[in-house]
Amino acid sequence: GCNLRGICNNSKIYVAVGEAGTDSVFAYSYTGKKWFYSLKAGTSIDLYDVAYANGLFVAVGKDGLNGYIYYSEDGINWSSNTAPSGIEELWGICYGNGKFVAVGGNTTGPNIILTSTDGKNWSHKSTGSANYYKSVVYGNGVFVALPDSGATVLYSTDGNNWTQTGNIDSSFTSSYIYYAQGYFYLDGGIHSKIFRSRNGKNWSFYTSNRFTAGCFGDGIHVTVYPSDSVNYSKDGIVWSGPIDLGSNLMFKIIYTRYSIECP
Repeated sequence: GCNLRGICNNSKIYVAVGEAGTDSVFAYSYTGKKWFYSLKAGTSIDLYDVAYANGLFVAVGKDGLNGYIYYSEDGINWSSNTAPSGIEELWGICYGNGKFVAVGGNTTGPNIILTSTDGKNWSHKSTGSANYYKSVVYGNGVFVALPDSGATVLYSTDGNNWTQTGNIDSSFTSSYIYYAQGYFYLDGGIHSKIFRSRNGKNWSFYTSNRFTAGCFGDGIHVTVYPSDSVNYSKDGIVWSGPIDLGSNLMFKIIYTRYSIECP
């Protein structure tokens, strides 16, 4: 079996990435229902996230103490690109404001944020934070990056200059976020809180729930949690669920005009 950690799509194809033992996994589908797999055998590269923009899929991950970046024009044939020197792990990627932004960390200076306008050539940006960053999203003209733990959430309007937020609950322990309907939604971790923000800077506690990924489509928010459950909401405040989907671990979710797909 394999673990799929990231998923995205363009108008022609869905792409999911992950790992299976010592193999990197690239999966693709034209329908979201029947999937085909392409393995990079023996690479030992774990892939965690993937984004699409400007005709290019870009996936990020790690191999031991080396961060890795893969890119593909068609979602099927992939080329590798080692991250800039000194970067050990890359966990999240998104696109906005004309550039890709990837986040991660390392043991000697964990604050890793990379930017690229073409998905192939990358620059390292300083954040002033000592956290590992495991996810990043873009919405309403703002990038928001989340650490693996702690309340040091970062936001940026250009992907180059980053500022720390100041009003997240100090017990915040999560690294999961999504953007929908003009708001960022942030999972508050072990205390089952969801925080919400319009600008990525000022956050308010809105409701009690947990998620590892979320999306919005057809008038409904849908979130997933690894312990095989799904929750849904019309306004992002009042939630229904959980819906039990059996013994399936779920890490990402996207919406398309056809259906909502969980790898």
